[in-house]
Parts: sequence; C-alpha cells; structure tokens
Amino acid sequence: MSIKALHWSFQVPLTGDLKLVLLALADRADHYGRCRATSTAEIAYACGMTAYTAANRLRQLCRQQWIVSEDNALPMPETTHDYLLLLNRSPQSVTTEGA
Repeated sequence: MSIKALHWSFQVPLTGDLKLVLLALADRADHYGRCRATSTAEIAYACGMTAYTAANRLRQLCRQQWIVSEDNALPMPETTHDYLLLLNRSPQSVTTEGA
C-alpha cells in the first residue's frame, strides 16, 4: 500500500463507485502507482459490487485517464491486469461538470 497513491486518489474529483474502485486500486498500489496482477474479482469484492460493475468502472477510469491498463487490454469481469495510477496527473487541474 502506498500512502502517496491513497492521498492522490482521495484528491481526484470522482464520486460513488468510480471513487471506490480508484481507492481500492490505490490500496494495492506501490509508491509509483503500479498495481501488479490485480484481478477484477478482487476489486469487486473489496468494493462490494459485481465483477461486471467493477470491470465497467475500471474501463471508465481508463477512459477518463486516471489509470492505465499496462498490458493495454480492457478490463473484463474474469481477468487480471497490471494497472498504473497516473499519479503525475494533478487532480486540482481537472474541472468537474456542473461546477
């Protein structure tokens, strides 16, 4: 677990399931934001959601460029991937819709 990754993830302007999945990844990340061999099922269990919902939220986080799947594969319900949290992306530089 990386305090740096957790701190960063708390600053990211997300809510609900997206925030929860990002926090679950941050809890598994090293100091550089790398999450090795993280299964969608583990994330789903940690977040109290189905594997399908977790895979969907992981894809959303990839599309929004908060994380990258290091093997360039889309997260699916029964898969394991290496993820990278984009810790160099400043959460404060993002404007949220409706704000």
